[in-house]
Amino acid sequence: MAVEVLDTLGQKCPQPVLKIAVKAPDMKQGDILEVLGDCPTFEKDVRTWCERLGKVFLSVKDEGQNKKRIQIQFYAEASTRGVMCIIAWQCRGRRCAATRVSPVERELKG
Repeated sequence: MAVEVLDTLGQKCPQPVLKIAVKAPDMKQGDILEVLGDCPTFEKDVRTWCERLGKVFLSVKDEGQNKKRIQIQFYAEASTRGVMCIIAWQCRGRRCAATRVSPVERELKG
């Protein structure tokens, strides 16, 4: 079990979650990814990502000045399919919503 740190400080939605999604295939079963972020929707976005992809949201620590440290544990091996679904973000002002796009839909949209 390894602990890796991913710094997304200064990055705004959807960048922190996209960085996590890029790192996910490298994580092994039992590994913990500790992510630092200061985006206003950071915690909510990471919780949503974990729920949708079956990862364990272990903890969140408020470090002041809008900075948070979140720990994610990877129990199921990362699947190449599961970058299987790309997360499409629709941002309107400060509200962002993530939706899953299946590989078939992605192929059809071109």
